[in-house]
Amino acid sequence: MNIIRLPAQRVMPAIELLDQVTNRRQQTNPRLVALQKSALAEAVQLLEPVALWTRIEPGYFSSIPGPQKRSFSGIQALLGSICTIGDRLEKRTQQYFSAQETIAGYYLDLVGTLAVAKLAQIAAEDLRGQYAAQHWAPGDDRGDVDLESQRFLFDMLPAGQIGMQLTENNIMRPLKSLSFFLVIGQQISGLRCSKACALCAWNGMCDKRLQQAAQDDIL
Repeated sequence: MNIIRLPAQRVMPAIELLDQVTNRRQQTNPRLVALQKSALAEAVQLLEPVALWTRIEPGYFSSIPGPQKRSFSGIQALLGSICTIGDRLEKRTQQYFSAQETIAGYYLDLVGTLAVAKLAQIAAEDLRGQYAAQHWAPGDDRGDVDLESQRFLFDMLPAGQIGMQLTENNIMRPLKSLSFFLVIGQQISGLRCSKACALCAWNGMCDKRLQQAAQDDIL
């Protein structure tokens, strides 16, 4: 089993990013800033960042569901990974919402979303560096790996060892989890996103989307 464990501090978003995502081009509200800082301070005690990954050889490609098999020509191997920050933050967020502390729950949930995205990006960057691989995630292109590939990944990886499971509808639990594939042997860096962020597994929190948001703020 290939496992990557990170300290919570490595995946914590900066407060500037939190404010950017929630309050772009609006005057900063001191009360909201205080709530953001509180969410960050609490989240760092709750996160348990961990990722599993495996190398998938061509002999297994036929088992991957979806129409993307047309793109497998020339691919030497795939690297598949599942990542999670655990369920402690998710449970605490639910407590806030149950107590009708909506804003506190919202900010803590957002920190979790940004944290798991950063975890996946760190894991992917590390693997890209080791294997000269290219990023390939659900939502990257019309013919790419669809969400049914979650089942394939969970069959390949001992997800239960890091507290992860897959529902009958191929939804990962805990909810603050992500999956991705890296491709070895084919250059696909020019792919353009063809799905709306809300339909993508990264839910608008990929490095590509966040970089675009930062550029929009400069303009």
